[in-house]
This record gives sequence, structure tokens and C-alpha cells, in this order.
Amino acid sequence: MPKINKNIKKYTIVGIGEAGCNIAALFEKYSQYSVVKIGSHFKSKQKNVVLLRKSKDPEDYERQEEVSKKILDSIGENVYVFVGGGSFSSCYTLSFLEKIKNKKINVVYVRSDMLSLNSTKRKIDRVVYSVLQEYTLSNLFENMYIVSNVDIQKNALSTNSVFMNYEEINKIIFWVFYNLTYSKEANCLMNNDQDEERIPYRIKTIGFFNFENDQVEEEKWFFDIKNVEQNEYYYFLTDSLLKNNNTFSLFLRKQLENNEEALYKIFSSLEEDRNYCIILRGSREVQGV
Repeated sequence: MPKINKNIKKYTIVGIGEAGCNIAALFEKYSQYSVVKIGSHFKSKQKNVVLLRKSKDPEDYERQEEVSKKILDSIGENVYVFVGGGSFSSCYTLSFLEKIKNKKINVVYVRSDMLSLNSTKRKIDRVVYSVLQEYTLSNLFENMYIVSNVDIQKNALSTNSVFMNYEEINKIIFWVFYNLTYSKEANCLMNNDQDEERIPYRIKTIGFFNFENDQVEEEKWFFDIKNVEQNEYYYFLTDSLLKNNNTFSLFLRKQLENNEEALYKIFSSLEEDRNYCIILRGSREVQGV
């Protein structure tokens, strides 16, 4: 698990639906994050929990007005909203986002295994997934990150089992966004991202790979995004590799030689013995269902 950087600016993490809440809960022990969980799966009201009324009608979730002023006041300027795709509670997402529309919002949409969803939940997934993308492309949100439980299990956990290992999948999603929020506040050691006016590619997915000297793992992608127009590489280097930067310089040139338009940033690794790179792929087009 990455070490805590207490200098990081505080972010608000919101989980919607059971899957989103399980990911949000992983941030709770780190003091630099505040966490709000929203769903109908809780047995009772708890601190920082918005308990939605259960219903068999998805539209009932859209109409609920359950967020207290205390919780709304606790939400900071920078918000990451993790949405469990296909859940009834996800129908509340747009209503909630309307309440915090003055914040800087990043949506992380976690697509479920379609085999595990009945026809009603598949319809919910299609509608929420599509509308959130349209809103993102209309500049209402900073970004929408799409990740797939099936793709993470297949590519990052290296298994094709029909049984989802949700605990490990959630840990990987948490690990990525812990590092990405860290990168926004940490000292960037080197980068080629100087153009502040570049076109935003707001629909994104994530991949990563580990490396050591010239030994590079295969890239592990969280979703098969279409019409990719931008790649961003976030390198996290150990102290030992930073001291031997000639080795990394050759590695970086090799990595980017066939991708001249790629953006990259380099940071100190949050893990003492691990060099890794998190990749963001961006598009300006709605991804199909």
C-alpha cells in the first residue's frame, strides 16, 4: 500500500452504489481525503452516508432528496465520484451531481460484468453511462474515467474467471487514483506538458505497467476505449532509478519514440522498491455500450 503524503491537498471522494462505496471506503483511512458514501444497501444511517430509500422503480431514486446540508457543506472543491454501474443507486447520480455542480468534478464510472446484471440493471447501466458521457463532453465535469471490472480482472489480475474478485479490483482502482491525486500536488521532476491551451480529451480510461531498467511489463488496460486521441504517461520512479537517470532517459526515449504526441510527467515513486507508469488515454467521443 502506498505511503501517506500528508502534504497533499484534500479531495472529496464520493461513492455511489455498493461498488462505488466499496472503492470510496478504501480512502477513509487516509487523512488527506474526505469520503461520502451514497446508496440503498446500508442497513442504517452512518456518518457521512447518504441512505437512499430502496425501490424497485429506478425513477424513485432520481427523485430522492436525501443529502443533508451538513454533508453538502463537507464536500470540497475537488471531487472524485465513483459510480457503480448498473446499480439502482446509480440512478441518483445526476441528481447528486446537480447539487455540487459548482465543484470540480471527476466521474469514475465502474462498468459491471454484464453477465451479472438482469435486464433492468442493464438498462440502468446504458442510460447512466451514456448520459454521464454526454454531460462530460458538454464540459459539466472535468473528466469521466471509464473502467471495467471485466477488463481489470482479465488484464491486471490476469484471470478470465467468471467470478469477479471485487476486493482486488477495487484495490487496483484505489491505487491508481491515489497516485493520480498525489501527482496533482507533488513536485513534477520533468515533463513535456507545457501547453496550457491544449484540447481537453475528457472521456478517459486508465492503464499501467511496472518496469525495472529495460525490463518492462505489458500494459494493463482497464477499458478498451475507442477513438483515442491523447496518451498521458505518469512515471513514478524510485530513488535508485532517479540516481541512475541515464538508464531511465534511454528507457523513456524508447517508450515514446513511436508516440511523439504523448504527454509525460515524472514523479518520485510512492513505493520504495517499485517503478511504475500510469497511462491515461483520452477521447472526445462517446463510448458505445
